[in-house]
Amino acid sequence: MDELPGALGTSASLALRLGQTVFSSASLLFMCLDVEFYSYTAFCYLVTVMGLVIPWSMILVVVDVYCVFVRGLPRQPRIILVIIAGDLILSGLLLAAASSTASVTDLLHDAGGIYCPAKLCLLSQTVVLEAVAVQTQAIKLGIGSQVCVQNALITVYVSCGLVGYARQVFDDILERTLVTWNLMIGGYSKTGFCKEAFLLFQEMRELGVAPDEFTLVSLLSVCSLVCDLELGRCLHLYIEISGIEIDLIVRNALLDMYAKCGHLDSAKTVFDLILDKNVVSWTSMFTAYAKHGLTECAQQIFYNMPEKNVVSWNSMISSYVKEGRCGEALELFHKMCALRVVPDEATLVSILSACSQIGDLIMGRKIHNYMYSYNFIPGVTLFNSLIDMYAKCGSPGSAMEVFYKMPERNLVSWNVVIGAMALHGCGLKAIELFEEMQACGVWPDEITFTGLLSACSHSGLVDLGKYYFNQMSTIYRLSHEIEHYACMVDLLGRGGLLGEAIRLIGRMPVKPDVVVFGALLGACRTYGNVDVGKQILKHLLVIEPQSSGLLVLVSNIFCEAGRWEDVKKIRKLMNDHGIRKCRAISFIEIDNRVHEFLADDKRHEMSISIYSVLDQLTDHLKSSGYSCNLSSAYLDVEEI
Repeated sequence: MDELPGALGTSASLALRLGQTVFSSASLLFMCLDVEFYSYTAFCYLVTVMGLVIPWSMILVVVDVYCVFVRGLPRQPRIILVIIAGDLILSGLLLAAASSTASVTDLLHDAGGIYCPAKLCLLSQTVVLEAVAVQTQAIKLGIGSQVCVQNALITVYVSCGLVGYARQVFDDILERTLVTWNLMIGGYSKTGFCKEAFLLFQEMRELGVAPDEFTLVSLLSVCSLVCDLELGRCLHLYIEISGIEIDLIVRNALLDMYAKCGHLDSAKTVFDLILDKNVVSWTSMFTAYAKHGLTECAQQIFYNMPEKNVVSWNSMISSYVKEGRCGEALELFHKMCALRVVPDEATLVSILSACSQIGDLIMGRKIHNYMYSYNFIPGVTLFNSLIDMYAKCGSPGSAMEVFYKMPERNLVSWNVVIGAMALHGCGLKAIELFEEMQACGVWPDEITFTGLLSACSHSGLVDLGKYYFNQMSTIYRLSHEIEHYACMVDLLGRGGLLGEAIRLIGRMPVKPDVVVFGALLGACRTYGNVDVGKQILKHLLVIEPQSSGLLVLVSNIFCEAGRWEDVKKIRKLMNDHGIRKCRAISFIEIDNRVHEFLADDKRHEMSISIYSVLDQLTDHLKSSGYSCNLSSAYLDVEEI
């Protein structure tokens, strides 16, 4: 719409606009009482404020139809009628004065484009429909070809993941600015379209448009996202040859690209060339080392950092947890708190994972108390970590308490709590939770059934286990994976149904692994079935000959059956291949401190006193007539 003269008409139009805005504001207040109307009323309000002449009555008709056929009848029918009637009057007057209206273009060209309708559409859940509506209005008003409007529309479509629509708008722009090119390349970058981003970059260069730092960062980011090292290197070479001035942000993007593509030498070279390193530079470098298991290198860089933020601390703590160095992770967390660095949700998730691994219930409870003491608002991921921690630290009651107090639950929440009940042998409770999960409309996945079948196995619920195993494929259309077969073999084996377990293994669509054979082997030991144990040994020597745990288990089966020649053969086999029994680590918590120990471990400072008490207890048991069954310990650590 072109700007027309007429001060009187303009004043009248603005006055009417002000009246409609006030009326619409009041309408919005009442309408928002019904949550279902929020997106539509917000859009209508924004359109009215911007001066785009769309009568509210027309919009409300659409809203009414939507409510009746989709959401149900509105809860404020009288208010709807009042709004329609009042708006018809104001809209009629506004349309009459539209010939002298103040230029809509001036409103759209507000400083920085803050009030551009396309950007305001981001406030609504119906952003796609609203963007299309605004684009249509912009075309009707004759401003659709203005680059600021088109750039904003590209931003909206990219934010919605509709890169195709964004590209259509981009292709329709006759005079593209550097911002336009950057927005489209950035859109491809965010959605992982690496090839399209670089093709557009090539077209940009052919047209003589020089890239800037934003262009380069977008291209490097998409290389990082898809781990395309070759394209990233080509872009780095282009930067060096063209002599483009690059800032710290581009250098950090280069570092991040090499780090995420796994080329640590190049990442370190870029890192060393950055003179004005910031916290992002340092964090990217040591995170790359930690991701590839080079914890010592990561640790060295971490402690050399002149400045650390919470992301830096989180990365180092997480790397310790992934490496199983949970004690060091907890120690680093305490240092972090001592330096008054406020932990975030990612920090607490890592610490709870550490507590789960070493069974540190006291520390886990402290984290739980910290969340409530400092008004920490936990997300669903943190709640899930809490449930997992309590379950693995031997407190299933606390796990259930946290679960039922969660304000919202996702599929992972249900899977974690079902797995928790399975871990503690509460099979019927796990089934009850599974039924409750379905009643809440949450559809199970493969992990759900792994927990459910494990619960049935640990509780001896053979028939229910068979039932859910069949339901998994027939009702829920989920494929049986090797984990589910392992659970079923364990279930049948524990129930003494060795023949049925062997037949199930024979029907498996994939080759059984050591977990499946391990479950069957455990049943052989329980029921003293030496013949099946020998058959399993043949398979184990083929698929995993270095598995010390299963070989020891086979040896113990022979030992308990008095098959000493077979025991010697197993021992000779292990000695010839240099296979040593893995020394399991146990944890015990005393006076808020977690201690770890191995079999025949003398590392503890009080080991002499501990073994003295152990000898006294052994003598007491013998004097009471108790004889220890040491047959299962035939393959002693020192003997292997």
